[in-house]
Amino acid sequence: MSIQNAISFVDIFKNEEKLRNYLMSLNSSDEVRAYLKELGLEFTDEEFEEAYNLLLLRCRDEADHSVLNQVKMSYIVLVTGH
Repeated sequence: MSIQNAISFVDIFKNEEKLRNYLMSLNSSDEVRAYLKELGLEFTDEEFEEAYNLLLLRCRDEADHSVLNQVKMSYIVLVTGH
């Protein structure tokens, strides 16, 4: 597991509508985590938070920050079992 996997997840989640829709269609946080593991994107909640904080530093403007914050909120919904 790694922070890099969490960063990759953020990038993919932002750009891949089909992935977002599929993840949101899953029934539990366990299913979400299992699918991310299949994709080679296994990471902990703590690693996601560290990745989020690192990515905040890369935000060029308020729009970038807003998108990143939306990814974080979506992730929280996914891992709390919606």
